[in-house]
Amino acid sequence: MQGCDIVFISASRRTDIPAFYGPWFQARLKAGYVLTRNPYNPRQISRVPLDPDVVDGFVFWTKNPEPFLPILADLEKEQRPFYVQYTVNTYEAPLEGNVPKLRQRLHTFERLRRLAGPDAVVWRYDPVIFTDMHTARWHLDQFKKLASVLAAWTDQVTVSYLSRYKKTLRNMEEIDVQRPSQAERRSFLAELSEAASACNLRLTVCCPQEELNGTGAVPAQCIDPARLERRSGQSLRAERDKNQRPGCGCAQSIDIGSYDTCRHQCLYCYANTNHRAAARRAERYDPAAPILGSPVGPQDQIKPRSARSFRTGAKLPLPW
Repeated sequence: MQGCDIVFISASRRTDIPAFYGPWFQARLKAGYVLTRNPYNPRQISRVPLDPDVVDGFVFWTKNPEPFLPILADLEKEQRPFYVQYTVNTYEAPLEGNVPKLRQRLHTFERLRRLAGPDAVVWRYDPVIFTDMHTARWHLDQFKKLASVLAAWTDQVTVSYLSRYKKTLRNMEEIDVQRPSQAERRSFLAELSEAASACNLRLTVCCPQEELNGTGAVPAQCIDPARLERRSGQSLRAERDKNQRPGCGCAQSIDIGSYDTCRHQCLYCYANTNHRAAARRAERYDPAAPILGSPVGPQDQIKPRSARSFRTGAKLPLPW
């Protein structure tokens, strides 16, 4: 079936569905489909099936999965493969304005691991932002403290640098964001890798901006079919997603989120134009709507997204 999509569902790079939109996601699962708007062609909407027969796994992105834990427990009982990309930093306002206290986030991390196992969660230490206060030494100290705790509940940590989009830099214009040299970044990654290794964590880098040889880090694959294979026990034939940024190693997926809907108020967010735009859209949130964000209008075109499972039928060998 040429042109058919491999159906990993990304929920979502565009917003924090687990933190804010769990009831909406649960309703879409029950309905068996979701609508998602093309951010580059807003009048084009895809109708994406969510049936177990075609969805090979879910990847959730969040800073606060605590409200979502009951939904994850249901997915686990239904044997629907998923894992969580869980961002845990130690920034404070104004960089992060509306995230739970660190102690609560660590407690949630442990609960998630107990709910679904060590393969169900990847720690993200991102984005890495360098300022006069947030120096390489500061990051390394914070990273070591977090790693010493989180290594009990995951096997991998992914780091990425600040995405320097125009809207991001505009929102951060009062922050003295620094740009270390390539040599400084490599040295920093080598130290992070050593600290991660000391805690038995594998360090991966999202969309690396430099050659990683000699640093101990490897390129990340945030939509990772190998992890979903381990979660499901079945072999998957996945291709790289050609629609992502250069250097991205993610497998092909469909994102069901919507920009300008995250309410964490992070100053560095690439998914919001600004806090006001996100607040306006959040006010119109309808958990019963088939689409997140703006409602479907008369000029919108809805097209079914072709989909089938890419499970090969082969069972993976048991790890014992």
